Amino acid sequence: MDINLTITSKSGVIYSGRCSSLTLPLDDGLYEILPNHSPAVMALAKGVLCFQSGDSRLKFSISDGILVFENNCAQVLAGSCSKS
Repeated sequence: MDINLTITSKSGVIYSGRCSSLTLPLDDGLYEILPNHSPAVMALAKGVLCFQSGDSRLKFSISDGILVFENNCAQVLAGSCSKS
C-alpha cells in the first residue's frame, strides 16, 4: 500500500504521485509517515522533505508549511519548495 502525496507551494503543484514513506521536518526533528498512519495535521519547519517513490529517494527543500494526512493521502502545503 502507498501514500498518495501532493506537494503544493505558492507557485503551484510541485509533485503529485505515490510514495511508500514520507519524512518531514518539524520544529523538534524529523517525523516519518508510513501507509495507514492515523490522521494528522502538522506544522512543518524549514528543512528537507524526503520520500521514497519506487526505487527513488526524492528530496525537496521547504521553507515551512503544513501537512494534512488522512486515508493514506498526504497533502503538503509549503511556503516555498524546490527539489534538492
